[in-house]
Amino acid sequence: MEDESALIKQTTETGWSSSGSLCPRCYGLFSTTSSLEGFLSDEGIAYTWIESWGSKFTGICVLCQFVVRAMSLSRKRCNLRLKAVLSAASQTIESFRNLDGEISLIPDPEYPVNALQIRDLEVLSETMLVPGFCQLHLLAVPDYQSIFLSIPSLQTQMDSPWIMQETKLRIKTCQEEHPLCPGSTMPILPRRVIDVGGKDGTSLKLYAPKQNERANYATLSYCWGTKPQFITTLDLMADLLRDMSKCNLSQTHLDAIRVTRGLGIRYLWIDALCIIQDSPADIMVDMPNMGNIYKSSTVTIAASEAQSAHSGFLGTLKYPPTVPLPFLLPDGSKETVWLSYHEVKPSTKGHLDTRGWTLQETLLSPRRITFGYSEVQWQCQTKYMQPVCQGAQTYLPTFVERLPSTIYGIAAPPDKHARTPWGIWREFVQDYSARKFTVVEDRWNGMAGIIGELSKLWTNDECVAGFWKSFMLESLAWHHSNLDISREPTWMLPRQKLTNAPSWSWLSLPSRVQMLEFSPKDLEIVDCSVMPLVETASHGALKEAVLILRGKAITSTELKCLLPDGLKDFHPSFDSAASELEAWNSCPSKASILGEFPDRAVFLRAGRGREVEGTVGIILEQLEDNTGRFRRIGAWTLLWSTKNVDLKRTAKDELRSAWQYAMTREWKII
Repeated sequence: MEDESALIKQTTETGWSSSGSLCPRCYGLFSTTSSLEGFLSDEGIAYTWIESWGSKFTGICVLCQFVVRAMSLSRKRCNLRLKAVLSAASQTIESFRNLDGEISLIPDPEYPVNALQIRDLEVLSETMLVPGFCQLHLLAVPDYQSIFLSIPSLQTQMDSPWIMQETKLRIKTCQEEHPLCPGSTMPILPRRVIDVGGKDGTSLKLYAPKQNERANYATLSYCWGTKPQFITTLDLMADLLRDMSKCNLSQTHLDAIRVTRGLGIRYLWIDALCIIQDSPADIMVDMPNMGNIYKSSTVTIAASEAQSAHSGFLGTLKYPPTVPLPFLLPDGSKETVWLSYHEVKPSTKGHLDTRGWTLQETLLSPRRITFGYSEVQWQCQTKYMQPVCQGAQTYLPTFVERLPSTIYGIAAPPDKHARTPWGIWREFVQDYSARKFTVVEDRWNGMAGIIGELSKLWTNDECVAGFWKSFMLESLAWHHSNLDISREPTWMLPRQKLTNAPSWSWLSLPSRVQMLEFSPKDLEIVDCSVMPLVETASHGALKEAVLILRGKAITSTELKCLLPDGLKDFHPSFDSAASELEAWNSCPSKASILGEFPDRAVFLRAGRGREVEGTVGIILEQLEDNTGRFRRIGAWTLLWSTKNVDLKRTAKDELRSAWQYAMTREWKII
């Protein structure tokens, strides 16, 4: 490699390189055979020239600054290394032949041919807190696909051949190598699919497969929006089965068709087009099966940032900052490439991740290609979210809630930390309850697919009103997430009750909820009976629902009589902001300070908390119809830990005694 002192002299005498933003050392990263060999070595190249500049380092090099930031992530100051990451493509002498069979690029025998596979440079350090936290990516000149280098163009369309080829490679690798992902067995096609034809796009029609016909197909996950879109209706069915190429399809649907063709997949499933939207009978057949449709698909196309079916989702990849520099080719010539540099960051949620219907589509899809605002991302049951096109933003591995791999018929590997069914359902509820629905009653239908698939695993269990019977008791201490009212989503009225849901179910509150983990030693279920609103919709809205619990409770009058100081660690969280409960808003401290309690409220003890040191329970209110029935109006937590020892021995002892000496009875809750 070039001598460090020569580079210092060059900088001193001539200033910075023609790029205007890189020092000569960084500008020449890919300019010599020795540097390319260094990047390809197991150790990589030590990035030491920052210290070599000494007092003469007076310029501003964006790459040096970037590496300096990377150094700050190390436990101690040390030299970083730059190491090449190669693409899957391979280059040989034959790769350089032109259409006439002649060698179009004479390779230098000393040139490392696999240097043409360099796609990225990793910034590494043994002492770095997060290895690979900083990355450098190579990109070709805008509007030009490099003939020799295996890198994408700086301005890459999201449906470009490069993106499609990379995605196809990921699908193939996923099917053949990933232990937690379904293999390449052809799935059975849904009742209707869209036949997208070939890549030439010469045909497009609705297709009704034969029974048990098998073929690869893609599914689309997107937001409908409020504006009317083209849908399949009874009077259009016959025409669509012949040809739909001249139909006024929504842009999001057209984009999905382009992607499906680019992936070489023949069939596509879109709910608006594959379900007859004005046929209740047809909807009732496909609605319960939607979970299986996504679970069996080859890949799901997710329009992450499309606000509606008319928005479309195919744009241009947007890269982090880039700088140009030369790349040495085998014949000694140099090709200009662009170097993209960025730090890895946590993943963010898109618009699609805020919608209720799409959660089951995300969880059940074995593979997902997500088209966002600035990039295309890949995710499967084995791999975390990652960009399809290197050079785009890279994300830290983050926890992604997934359903057990056994729903795909794949045995889960032994794991002593494996989630319990309660843990799986808790994560689902806390995510699902925070999502938006245009029609709030759709919260019942939007989780039917998940319930159906989990029912196949939990064969001895049953889901009732959003709870699984085997761990219903442990799930009853749910509560509002304590967000400030001003921050509540605009899609709902504060604390508006969902019709056709019992008060004891989290589905009765169209807002984000959390489930407290506790040991239910003080409560037991005597009976739970429900009657569906529609007989055939076993997981849908309910006509009647009654839960009978046995346990101990104290009244609001008894609670008021306790010392005021004893209420400082008593935290109620009420479900409603009705006029008689105004003091009990989403901030429990207000109610505690005021000491105001609803007259007909009773505080039922449930058990000892596992996540907090204290006792948890639910709050009931007796109905005024003289039937002895109650409705749930909230949950509460009483913390035992306190720095005030005297308080712990007085007021809290009285609270304990109040429940201890209360009479055990049954509570009928609707």
